[in-house]
Amino acid sequence: ISWHTKTPTLSQMMGSPISKALHPAVPEAFQSAVAEATVPLSKGSIAQFMPLYYSPSSAPLQYSLQGEPWPLETNAFTVLVTMTTEAKGEIKFDRNPNVSPTITHAPLTASDKRRGDKAIHAAEELGSRLPSEGRVKHTQDWSAVYDGRGTCRMGSDPRT
Repeated sequence: ISWHTKTPTLSQMMGSPISKALHPAVPEAFQSAVAEATVPLSKGSIAQFMPLYYSPSSAPLQYSLQGEPWPLETNAFTVLVTMTTEAKGEIKFDRNPNVSPTITHAPLTASDKRRGDKAIHAAEELGSRLPSEGRVKHTQDWSAVYDGRGTCRMGSDPRT
């Protein structure tokens, strides 16, 4: 969910070739956090404030972010909703240890979609309290993201 803003966001602070030439680089912004604030919305869902525009239709993975060609056109902030799901998937391992596992995400359940709609509504209310020039109109999309870092124990120390 994104809102237009007059205040420069990261899309206008990076300098050429990312930002338009009329927006000079702001070196203090170079090491900015992409997700500046995280707040709980409900059990199992959070909202993250991002000082840039995120277009899920052209950048379907949350790590590809902006979704526009350079120089960036849309100056906006985005509230990204993340939630746990009931949907299950599977991991298949090959006998060959040099072959990466295959990870398959199952689609959202009907219950997930209802909870997601509530979480989106809560994020819309949260974002509408922030000063802006109105919502960025785009279709609402959902995507599953697999974090390949994993959470398995490393080594023999039971504390790690």
